[in-house]
Amino acid sequence: MAIKITNKADYLLILQLNDGQSVYIDPGDTSSAIEERLLNGNEKFAKLQSGNLIAAASDEKEGGAGASDAPEAEPAAGSAEATSPGGPRGGPQA
Repeated sequence: MAIKITNKADYLLILQLNDGQSVYIDPGDTSSAIEERLLNGNEKFAKLQSGNLIAAASDEKEGGAGASDAPEAEPAAGSAEATSPGGPRGGPQA
């Protein structure tokens, strides 16, 4: 499952994820979707939540477990999406 974090503080928040990368969230802004595994057991994330400095919400439209900001898979060769004139490899769409 993916989680989006909203900064409720009036200053920039920097949250280091479990993989070592950091997320920078401006005041009032919401992060992009973050995989739940990158936040599980994260002490700073828990501290920010308990201090009411962030709001965390699951991002249902990201497709559930394993969803990320990775590009979508290419359509299978011969599929309607891959071969139709209006598809990703076709001409301009109306």
